[in-house]
Amino acid sequence: MNQSFLFFILFTVGLSAIAQHKTISEEFNIQFESTEYLPSYTTESEDVIGYQNNNFAVDIQKIDVTKAPKGVLEDLKALSKKVALDFGFTDLGAGNTMPDQPNSNYIRGYDKEDGRKIPVYVGLIYVKEKNLVYQITVDCYNSDLREGTKITRSFKLLK
Repeated sequence: MNQSFLFFILFTVGLSAIAQHKTISEEFNIQFESTEYLPSYTTESEDVIGYQNNNFAVDIQKIDVTKAPKGVLEDLKALSKKVALDFGFTDLGAGNTMPDQPNSNYIRGYDKEDGRKIPVYVGLIYVKEKNLVYQITVDCYNSDLREGTKITRSFKLLK
């Protein structure tokens, strides 16, 4: 009996450690996953949605790119680096594309807050047919780079 109870406890703890929370925004036509629940919070702009708990913050901004300078969206890697630098992030990594979004790129940098270096991911998803770019930031207040990377790489547009 004690062995069964111990197995049940270990199994339950194991499942909760790998549980995924899917966050969906029908309004923004986008979703992402995380191992922690990230409740939404009110932002100052109708073009931005935000989700946050004590460990992570995710902000998603929709940007109309009809007036973007010609050619600026052809190199999302360079653009994501420029956005990260414009935010003041330092120690930028190499970056990569999001697996489910071929017209995307993300890069990791660091922000300073209260004397601490906070890892932050900056991601861009370009939706050419809609003249739209999603600008995504994922702040890792707890410095969990593995989870920050998973969140950033999990973004998908809804059908």
